[in-house]
Amino acid sequence: MSNNGPTNPPQTSDNVSCEPAAGQTPSNSQNVVKGGPAAPAITSQQAGLLLRADLANLAKKVKDGKTLSVSERNILQSAFSGEKPSGAEFAENAVELADLLGIDRRTISRWRKIEGNPGVRPDGRYHVQSWREFKNNHQGGEDGGELSQTQLRARQILLQNQKLEIQIAVLKREYMPVADVEKMGGELGSAIRKVVSQIHLCAPTVVGVSVAEAEARLKEVEDEILEQLHLLRCEPHLPSGLGDDEPAV
Repeated sequence: MSNNGPTNPPQTSDNVSCEPAAGQTPSNSQNVVKGGPAAPAITSQQAGLLLRADLANLAKKVKDGKTLSVSERNILQSAFSGEKPSGAEFAENAVELADLLGIDRRTISRWRKIEGNPGVRPDGRYHVQSWREFKNNHQGGEDGGELSQTQLRARQILLQNQKLEIQIAVLKREYMPVADVEKMGGELGSAIRKVVSQIHLCAPTVVGVSVAEAEARLKEVEDEILEQLHLLRCEPHLPSGLGDDEPAV
């Protein structure tokens, strides 16, 4: 039994030209590609808007007392260096690294021959920030000219984040103020001098004794001094007056 209904003409190409639907802006060529339409590339103006929005979000995060992640710092570092914003920590190969740093692959190859370059990881990847710093050192990237508003904004957020990280580290006692370190060093040095200066007091106890007895007595004094120094080292804080106790000699 024949089919009297309309038949569709066979398609001879994977691409089918489409007319713009109502309300759409026509373009020079609109193709529906088999497997779905490709994502449109954003313009430089759109990229700039996205970057400014990212900077605003990162600035708010730091202002709220939250430190930035590695990916977020990488975005700021790339923006500060005038590169394509990216949160990537590693580049898979030299081509990807060159694209992230805004240079050509031949430059990477040339820099690989320079002593002190960051090199390549055992898995073949490149650490982007290390190479970014290497690039800036060789090209004067960060101080080579007047910075744009975006670069200045990125640098400001990075500095604020760095300050916040240091403040948190101080609260965790990972860092100490210089004045406290100097005070502790002075007190520790004074305590050590006081302990060591007692050694001569054992002289009368070794006069007129045999060598074996003298060695045994000196060994006792040595152990007592080491114990005093051990106690000084184990003190979490050095209060004033530390080491006032005389070593037993």
